[in-house]
Amino acid sequence: MVTPILPSRCEHCKDKLPITTPVTKIYSFRWNHTGTTFGRLTVVHFVGMAKKRSYWCCACVCGEYTLVTGPRLRNGDTQSCGCRRRGILGQRNFKHGLSRHPLFVTWTQMLQRCTNPHHSSFRRYGGRGIVVCERWQHSFVTFLADMGNPPEGTTLDRRDNDGPYSPENCRWATSAQQANNRTFNPTNPRRFLVYRGETHIIAEWSKIMGLPYKAILGRLGRGWDIEKTLTTPLRITKATRLAEAEE
Repeated sequence: MVTPILPSRCEHCKDKLPITTPVTKIYSFRWNHTGTTFGRLTVVHFVGMAKKRSYWCCACVCGEYTLVTGPRLRNGDTQSCGCRRRGILGQRNFKHGLSRHPLFVTWTQMLQRCTNPHHSSFRRYGGRGIVVCERWQHSFVTFLADMGNPPEGTTLDRRDNDGPYSPENCRWATSAQQANNRTFNPTNPRRFLVYRGETHIIAEWSKIMGLPYKAILGRLGRGWDIEKTLTTPLRITKATRLAEAEE
């Protein structure tokens, strides 16, 4: 639905951008952002057009005002007046003496995956709603105190793969443990399956358990858990015989 909007100026935005659009001209938009909240910003009013882009005056929770284009608001590229980034950078630059700690990179990468849309892994983390808890967002010292140093051979992992990075949901886990917790195709041939303390890929479990490789793939694809997949006897059907013949 197209909405007619009349641009306006206020004391917070009138001198911030060289927008020459007359305030008497009415524009029509698919989106009227007035009153909508994007992150820490709440849109106050439509300011005008410049270089074929709409500009909106936004109030930040910190009390500052800023001008943001419509696309940057809708895409989530701008979610504050800059105070949030300044807060994070201020904490990172704080002289706590731990910037060379081995886990400092783990902490910063965790933040980047969840907050930086330009990070290569943002789509799989922040892009699908994974967040860092408020307790860890601005303090590496707190993160280190909650998690401690990792045991050898482990990295940071979330118990609930759809949950946040938080003390309750995070652990130090081995690569095999993480492999069973990832959001990828359950029938990935290189997926590690952990059963009774042993870790093998599907092809190896096929030989160990005497089950056709394709039967294991099919069971995992139907959502069976690992124990049921590996211990349920095979029904002898024509399809099973064909699968066994292909093994």
